[in-house]
Amino acid sequence: MYTPLPAREGGPVTRNPLAAPLRGTLRVFNAALAVVSLSLLASTLYMYIVYHRTGLLPPAPTPSETFKHLKLMEPAPPPASIDDGNTLWFLWLVGSFGAIFLAVASSGMVGLQPENRQRLFMHIILLTGLILTEVAVLIVLFTDDPWREKIPEDLTGFWPLVENFIDKNTRVVKLAALAAIGAQLAGLGASCWLHSMYQSAYEDWIDGVEAEETRVQQELGRAAEQAYAGSGPSSWQSRIRGKYGLNSKEWEATALAAAAVQQEGLVDEGRRRSGLPEIGTP
Repeated sequence: MYTPLPAREGGPVTRNPLAAPLRGTLRVFNAALAVVSLSLLASTLYMYIVYHRTGLLPPAPTPSETFKHLKLMEPAPPPASIDDGNTLWFLWLVGSFGAIFLAVASSGMVGLQPENRQRLFMHIILLTGLILTEVAVLIVLFTDDPWREKIPEDLTGFWPLVENFIDKNTRVVKLAALAAIGAQLAGLGASCWLHSMYQSAYEDWIDGVEAEETRVQQELGRAAEQAYAGSGPSSWQSRIRGKYGLNSKEWEATALAAAAVQQEGLVDEGRRRSGLPEIGTP
């Protein structure tokens, strides 16, 4: 006997008891990343405003200095408005890190729901790239290689301040950097763990849907087989019996006989058109 389908769930459901604590932890982690990203973007805006308003650019040459350089056939220094493209490297670096942090935090927040497991996977990829980039920057900062001589001048004036702070508080900066890297590694591990839960729940849901569809097909097949085999009373058999006085088997036999007579008539018509005698004619 066919039974109706149970109410199908709208999607995969994670029943692991650790899923809720992981979501809460990752929500706090991504909120912290968002705060860091907004701080970096605000710092970038502040440096940009200071760069254009407080005169950190080198002063433009005076008329007497310009005349002196022209008289001596020496090139005059460039005016303050000319930028070789490298003077704002620290500003663009801070802004880029702020944008990356914001992208990581946004993808992490959106990917906390089970139906957004693909966005959570993108969050894992972005966070992994961010951690590797930070490790590379820390290696450059805390090595004794003469890397500082290769860095172009920062006319905003903020990189020398940061460099001086790192030199005076090297131990504190190292500990803070290691703590930040450790927190991000913990967030990465939690994200990977939650994504594995979501993926397992999705696969279980797909298996359940396929099993349900298989059961429905089997039930429908048995119901159709019982109806067309005439093994029990049905509504269409009752209608045939009441209208024509025939049961289902007699109705099927009558229909087959009518089809055979129609086929013989078509054959006879074709033989007459071809000039051949009809079937049964001597």
